[in-house]
Amino acid sequence: REIAASFVFLVALLLVLALGVTLLPLVIAQAQQLVARLPEWFDSGRRQLVMLDNKIEDMGWPMSLDALIAQINDRLKDQLQAIASTTVNLTLNLAVFTVTKLLDVLLTVISTFYLLQHGQEVWRSIIEWLPAPIQKPFSNTLRLSFQNYFIGQLILATCMASGLISLFVLLLKVPFGLLFGLTIGAMALVPFGGSVGIGLVTLLVALQDIGLALQVLAVALILQQIVENLVAPRVLGSVTGLNPFWVFIAILTGARVGGLLGVVVAVPTAVVIKEALVVARQVKQERDMAQNIFVDFEQKNAEVQGFRSSEFE
Repeated sequence: REIAASFVFLVALLLVLALGVTLLPLVIAQAQQLVARLPEWFDSGRRQLVMLDNKIEDMGWPMSLDALIAQINDRLKDQLQAIASTTVNLTLNLAVFTVTKLLDVLLTVISTFYLLQHGQEVWRSIIEWLPAPIQKPFSNTLRLSFQNYFIGQLILATCMASGLISLFVLLLKVPFGLLFGLTIGAMALVPFGGSVGIGLVTLLVALQDIGLALQVLAVALILQQIVENLVAPRVLGSVTGLNPFWVFIAILTGARVGGLLGVVVAVPTAVVIKEALVVARQVKQERDMAQNIFVDFEQKNAEVQGFRSSEFE
């Protein structure tokens, strides 16, 4: 087990380092270029709204976008000031941030390597505190819920990111296609995050070109439906078994209670709670069934005893 764990750990570490060396510099460069061009994009979006307002006036429609344009100008100034101050703060705190994150990464690497070797022992020591009848069912349910959920989300995010990067860069020639594709893929790790990412990217592209933004929206939505309805179910089947409404409620509750970490673990935790309630209901039904059988048996036994007594008399 130690040899296998070491091999898996080294392979995963090499893959992460390879992706970091190849993709991370490109993503950082595109992010810096996007921040530098945001004022130009905002100005382009304002001009497009002015042109749309003029067309509406020429067509004689009883509506005006002047208030919206003025509001966008005010918000644009605030956002530009916020971006400038954020950039300064990031520059000043870069050293502290880097040291802190390197320490977090080091602790994560050490913990991961240790759990690969001794994870079962640690988990067994925790499960032993539970009553013996529920130790194995609880362990299996918890493990499968979190494992299937995270694997499913990782598959969705990987397919979304790789597909969108290819379509944005090669087909649509979207500016910052690599950054936008990775952003949507990363947000797809959280339920409904992919849809939010698609909306944000569409709005950003619309500032420069509305026609291209509509193409981005159509391509992203089509790919999202293909991945969610064809790829993921064939790989894992029904991962959560939860109604989308309860998934949404679980995410909102997790965000309210635990922030980003709560959002990440909300759905698998809801699955565990659901399975626990199902098991409790099954146990209650079995207990009621056994009680009914016992009552029927007592009634039949009483009837037999009464019949024998009447025969004896």
